[in-house]
Amino acid sequence: AGKTTFLKHVALRGVSSDLSRVPIFIGLKQLSDSGLSVFDFIVNEFDVCNFPDATAYLDQLLKAGRAILLFDGLDEVNVADDERRRLTADVENFTRKYNDCQRLITCRLAADDYHFQGYTYVEMADFDQVQIREFVGKWFDGDTKQRERQDLFLSELNMAESEGLREL
Repeated sequence: AGKTTFLKHVALRGVSSDLSRVPIFIGLKQLSDSGLSVFDFIVNEFDVCNFPDATAYLDQLLKAGRAILLFDGLDEVNVADDERRRLTADVENFTRKYNDCQRLITCRLAADDYHFQGYTYVEMADFDQVQIREFVGKWFDGDTKQRERQDLFLSELNMAESEGLREL
């Protein structure tokens, strides 16, 4: 449905200074697998990129509410061994501590058995045919053979054997 793509779009808008907050993308499956707290996981991600003194910077940034936290894929976190419940509690505690930060969490509807306090729930709508054509046009924008490739993609997308791709 484009949940990860949407969060990455928000992150890129933040990086290009379209937003007044610093985007921090957090893959919840990776966070869960790491065994780290949310804060330590983010610090580790900054450290991997050789960001100097990430701990102090992040604490100050988060306390000032100057970040947008992009939590991706709650549905990908293992339900076994109470892992999703533990992760959900950790995310809730983290966002309560840094309550001035904006935040988004993505999850498939099938995994919406966890509700977060202070969040507005929205569902991503499927594209209609006009939106599909517009998206494809923007996807191929800048391609020197843009029109030719766009037409080829749309014709193949409309083939019977591409039904699964159209649904996606």
